[in-house]
Amino acid sequence: MSKMKRAIEKFQIDIKMKRLDLHFKRELENVREKSPVEVKSLDSSQLKQINDFYNGFGFHGVDTRWHEYLYAVTGRHSVNYIPENFYHCTIEPLYTRGSVDLEDKSIMSRMLPGIRMVSNVLINTNGVFFDEHDDVLSTDEAVRYLNNLGCDLIIKPSRETGGYGRSIS
Repeated sequence: MSKMKRAIEKFQIDIKMKRLDLHFKRELENVREKSPVEVKSLDSSQLKQINDFYNGFGFHGVDTRWHEYLYAVTGRHSVNYIPENFYHCTIEPLYTRGSVDLEDKSIMSRMLPGIRMVSNVLINTNGVFFDEHDDVLSTDEAVRYLNNLGCDLIIKPSRETGGYGRSIS
């Protein structure tokens, strides 16, 4: 492949990532506008902790607006929050270089163990049901399994939803 072609491909990827980054920054602004929670700036100590955490992994200048929002909502400051734009524009491309499709969120807990995520009692990956122990279940077994839990559940698609058009009542 010629140097020019590689340069053009890199430029196209950079443009795509910048657009994606802007998309998630706008999404956060929309969330903040609709939220009744008042979001205040983090103090210099909190910002230093976040920057030190990400710098330790070689990442600099991570946008801390998600940290501010999540701190306002939860009342807990954590350097471990992963801003959506950082995840989608930096982390995900590192894992998806032609090998794994991370559009399926049901596999994220296996790919990023130790990262705090919403727990799944049952997942369906490529049409195969797995329980929380990664045991394969038939469709009938999966339905029985969910019915036997005896609690309210949220069932949502693990691919390409973005949470849009979903409501919990």
